Amino acid sequence: MRVGLPATLALRVYVAGLHGLCARLIARGGPAAGWPANEPWGERVAWAQDPEGYPLTLIESAATPD
Repeated sequence: MRVGLPATLALRVYVAGLHGLCARLIARGGPAAGWPANEPWGERVAWAQDPEGYPLTLIESAATPD
């Protein structure tokens, strides 16, 4: 994964439907680093980049708010 010039900004974004979002990014040729991974603390995390190459951390929370 290439990083922007230099990566002075990294966004962490909480999303719903992370697996589907990653599938759409990959299908459209977007720079996704792979499929979401389950983390020990209960979140699912995937990484991607914006069009300029800056890193994005995409997170799906294990708990759904009531």
